[in-house]
Amino acid sequence: GQSPCAEMREIVRGRLQELDERMAQMKRYRKELAAALAEWDKQGERPGHICGLIEASDIKTVMSKPQRVKKGNSNKR
Repeated sequence: GQSPCAEMREIVRGRLQELDERMAQMKRYRKELAAALAEWDKQGERPGHICGLIEASDIKTVMSKPQRVKKGNSNKR
């Protein structure tokens, strides 16, 4: 048979690609959170509101977690 080294290289290449995608997602998410925080810092406190940040923001976008990249079945051979 053929050496499993080629298959292992492909598995590792796939894992590296998954990791790169997850890191890119995390960087985008961090940038979004930092922008939201900077905007909130500019706005300051709004008297008479429980939390003006909640009222003024798209809470779904700001508070949602980045999507996870689905892993392939690592038990395939």
